[in-house]
Amino acid sequence: MSEPARLPKHRREELVARLRAPESGEFEGLVVQVDAAGVVVEFPRSAAPTLPLAQPYDVAFRGAGLDGTVLLPATAVRRDEGVLSRRYHLELDERSGLELGRAFLGRRVPRVRPAEAFEVELRGPVDETVFRGRVHDISSSGLSVVVAPTDEQDLYRLGAVRLRFGLPGDEGTMDFTGMIRHRLFEDGAIRYGIEFYRDRSSDFEANVLRVGQWVDAQASAAGREDAA
Repeated sequence: MSEPARLPKHRREELVARLRAPESGEFEGLVVQVDAAGVVVEFPRSAAPTLPLAQPYDVAFRGAGLDGTVLLPATAVRRDEGVLSRRYHLELDERSGLELGRAFLGRRVPRVRPAEAFEVELRGPVDETVFRGRVHDISSSGLSVVVAPTDEQDLYRLGAVRLRFGLPGDEGTMDFTGMIRHRLFEDGAIRYGIEFYRDRSSDFEANVLRVGQWVDAQASAAGREDAA
């Protein structure tokens, strides 16, 4: 499977998806991720559809270099809830996914799986109880953390967590507020997708820069190893 292309905050041209649900009507959202397997479409919470998974839908795509409107069949395989939005993961066949993916080549936010495993501390917004997770992958916008199933019993109600971690080879630790955007149970493990939240901390921008530089260095090192 190809590495997903994640759209930067400022886009030259957006890829818009209009999803047609037979019993609910049409809903327009913004494609925020695309690869050969499918797309992730984000809808504003106030106008988001509530649709069953494992169902086929017709989706019309336009923008981002496409020649007119492209109508493709897709299957909803996952739904993520956000405070202001709702996201659907739509599965495409490989040919259709590659066609859309061409619009995003070269515009990626690097995300890497660390070569050296490291931990992150998680706390609730007010609770000082410390839970420990293992970083599965990380980017300058957030990270994916594997937590123990026993800890899920305490964390499942939370929408936000306080994070503290240090990067391998980097001095000191960093603190972030994180928004849990999705939870996934897979291969006997529970993984949280956590987005760094821009809070009032004066260290936020500096910490994001540190993470981004570390991720870039890790990605470059992995590229050199692959080329060797």
